[in-house]
Amino acid sequence: MRLLLLAILTLTSLTVEAQRYSSEMPDSSITNFMSWFLKSDNLKSKKYVAQRIQVLMPYNFEYKTTTQYSYPFGNIFAHNKILFQIFTKKDADFFVKQIQKQKAYYWEFKINGIKLLDVDKESFPKNQPGYFYSLPLFSNDKSMVMISVGYTNNNGHTGGVYYLYKKGGNAWKKIKEFQKWEN
Repeated sequence: MRLLLLAILTLTSLTVEAQRYSSEMPDSSITNFMSWFLKSDNLKSKKYVAQRIQVLMPYNFEYKTTTQYSYPFGNIFAHNKILFQIFTKKDADFFVKQIQKQKAYYWEFKINGIKLLDVDKESFPKNQPGYFYSLPLFSNDKSMVMISVGYTNNNGHTGGVYYLYKKGGNAWKKIKEFQKWEN
């Protein structure tokens, strides 16, 4: 009996420690979405990805039905009232929880056709776009996922956008993009 209990405790601790990206969402959910996302038709030409994970700020996900936001400029709900029809306060709180429980700040995956670059040590190749991705944020019921994408072309042109996807069978379908910016 003691041996069985020791084995269970050992396996449980290994499972907890094996979580690389987040202590809130399983790595398999994150890597499965990222693999699908990076292989999807609309992203086939995008080859260079920053290894550093784009960090999101919890205050950008405050869910308030009034105009009193702590930081209204970047808040996804302050400028996109339709998001109140898509997400509940429980979803917004779950987004914040996922951000606060992020454990890793560098991607560690291998996907054919995708080159991870340590942008602290090397630049994206000339005339090639480079992309930065946040951890995907899942809705409370895991039926939707939101991801922030940033990009640069090494000529001073940068931008970013949030994409929102809904689960449909074995794939995700883009249903909205928002907070788009360019420089």
